[in-house]
Amino acid sequence: MAASPAVGSPLPHDAPAWVSPFPADVAFAAASAADAAGVALHPAEQALLSPRAAPRRVLEFTLGRGCARRALAALDAALADAAILRADARRPAWPAGIVGAITHHHGLAAAAAADSSAYRGVGVDLEAVRSPTAGLLRRILRPEEREQWQALPPAERALAFTVAFSVKESIFKALYPAGGVFLGFQDASVALPASAGGAVFPSAGPGPLTWELREPAGAAAPAGYRGQAGYVIRGGFVLTGVWVPCQGAPPPGRARRRVSSSR
Repeated sequence: MAASPAVGSPLPHDAPAWVSPFPADVAFAAASAADAAGVALHPAEQALLSPRAAPRRVLEFTLGRGCARRALAALDAALADAAILRADARRPAWPAGIVGAITHHHGLAAAAAADSSAYRGVGVDLEAVRSPTAGLLRRILRPEEREQWQALPPAERALAFTVAFSVKESIFKALYPAGGVFLGFQDASVALPASAGGAVFPSAGPGPLTWELREPAGAAAPAGYRGQAGYVIRGGFVLTGVWVPCQGAPPPGRARRRVSSSR
């Protein structure tokens, strides 16, 4: 596996656009600091920020709301100017009939949105690739996951840990709005792929993963519930997405979307 840039390294200006980790019927948008000049907050969104908020917090919050509106516009042009306020647990409050999620990290942001008649929830998360300490490894990965992780070549472990960590963050974002249950990192497991030819993950993605709940996350998501996740690797960063279809909904679309303005 090629060496990743240092954690938090700026992405080069000629880097390719992010690829959506979601099925085609989940709208996705991503952005970086280079896109900030074209994004403005609604006054009601601006009021959610503390007057003492650090410039980086303001930047990432603004980029996240801008990505959310781009995702909404892809679903319904009438939602292009919707204000994204705040619900409980500091999560975004989406327009009626929409489920979604926002993530931001190291000057990058992304958002996903979908029709609530097709999906109970979607989750998205951005992380910088990092090597875990022994304590962090035990806190995030379950025993069976640690066995998979330890079986990987050492050069692949930081990326594998980051993908698993990020998927678990996305699982919580996808399931909490519908079930109202706070999930811990030990409450879900991610099936990491076995090493094949010295490379667990392709250099760019997207790629599919599966996960399973070990504890219930509401009536519609009992222990043993299994779901899907997607991931994308770009530079020293990982982006993951989780989607939870409604029962009886048609199978999610599988085509991937490439998104512009996402340095």
